[in-house]
Amino acid sequence: MNRKYRKTIIAGNWKMHKTATETKRFAERLKGALPRSKRCSIVLCVPYVDIPAAVKLLKDSRVAVGAQNLHWEASGPFTGEISAAMLADLDVKYVIIGHSERRAHFGESDLIINKKIHAALAAAHSLRGGRPGAAAAGCHPGVHHLPAEGRPGRGQP
Repeated sequence: MNRKYRKTIIAGNWKMHKTATETKRFAERLKGALPRSKRCSIVLCVPYVDIPAAVKLLKDSRVAVGAQNLHWEASGPFTGEISAAMLADLDVKYVIIGHSERRAHFGESDLIINKKIHAALAAAHSLRGGRPGAAAAGCHPGVHHLPAEGRPGRGQP
């Protein structure tokens, strides 16, 4: 890997572990244990209920907070779901999309993953000063995605 153009990211996914209280204790211990080296970025993808506590406690550290999932719609009747705008409002800049567990346990298809990627890219594009809701193709050079319609013959929502 050419470090001139890429930065290593080490990400941890807490899955469905740690309450907000446990998150606070863990974040305090983690901040004290981090090495001084900044050769890589560190991201913790925590459950939704832990995001505010993690963001607050890790704000002045090298650790970024990520989410474990998002919904592709900006808003609507999607009980229990989280939009990209909701995550951005919490200062979340990373999100796991297309995790094998989501595919296996919740039946997420290529088409659903594609919609989520588009939602995340559009949010990133808006945060970088683009027009809200504008197509985000190419706003992140390391992300390759499908057309909004998905690939013919693959996956259904």
